[in-house]
Amino acid sequence: MMDNPSWILCCMGNLTKAGGKFELGTMPIGLDGKVAGRVDADTFRVWKGTKHPAEAFTVLTYLIDTGIQKLVVGSAKTPPAYGAIPGVASLRAPWLATEQANFPFVKNWQTLIDGLNYPDVPSAEGYTPNVNDMWARVQTFGGLMGSTKGLDMAAQEATLESDLTTIFNK
Repeated sequence: MMDNPSWILCCMGNLTKAGGKFELGTMPIGLDGKVAGRVDADTFRVWKGTKHPAEAFTVLTYLIDTGIQKLVVGSAKTPPAYGAIPGVASLRAPWLATEQANFPFVKNWQTLIDGLNYPDVPSAEGYTPNVNDMWARVQTFGGLMGSTKGLDMAAQEATLESDLTTIFNK
């Protein structure tokens, strides 16, 4: 069992080619009675300070028009490059048809659709101060976990928390 956003679907091809199968499920409801888990929404933006606003807008227009068909919706013959659920409601039925064709053994697709009713507040896309420094520190932590035998996890978690607090407060 693993807890992942739906975009992991882009990476399940090798599993299914090897005969593996999977199913979708929901996270348990928290003790407070609220739905747990996260809706991981990725968005595209044009940076206000860009030196090429017209070109950036052209790319953004492509991504929400033609590009979304290739990147997110796909087809039975050409799976999407990105495994996300389209934010545009009218594209969800074609997306679902593609996913059902690619993963015919999955029965709980409605789980993903229903999950859209429970966005995180604040979102995963919300402002994170000094995000590049934060990601670098988290990657270092992940590297330590994967390569250090006998790692003192409690000490490393405390150091990570302290470092992230410093990074966020810069």
